[in-house]
Amino acid sequence: MLTYFGIPRSTFYERLKASQRIDKYRQVKQEIAKQFIRSKETYGYRRIWYCLMKQGFTYCQETVRRLMTSMGLKVTLYSSKSHYHSYVVIWVKRLLTIYISNLMLEKHIKSYTRILLKSLLVKT
Repeated sequence: MLTYFGIPRSTFYERLKASQRIDKYRQVKQEIAKQFIRSKETYGYRRIWYCLMKQGFTYCQETVRRLMTSMGLKVTLYSSKSHYHSYVVIWVKRLLTIYISNLMLEKHIKSYTRILLKSLLVKT
């Protein structure tokens, strides 16, 4: 069977042993998932780490971050691009002002051309 799949015998037994090994982070992963759900998926690894410290787990922040990444837990509510930037508001205001002034200018030009056309038609 090993020759069919092209796997060396030592690799097969190594992977078999690794699959039977007990996960040493099992309890921590369960607590991380529980805290993440309890926080309505708003806590990042630092807050989760602090909650774990309160409960007596002594793992470093990097371990908690790595475990959260491996579990696929990521805060999606807050992103780094969702912060308030005042220059964006100013930019939008300027665009609106330019757009409105252009509309007003078009309206005045149209009315002025109508007046000119009427005056030309009346004179002829």
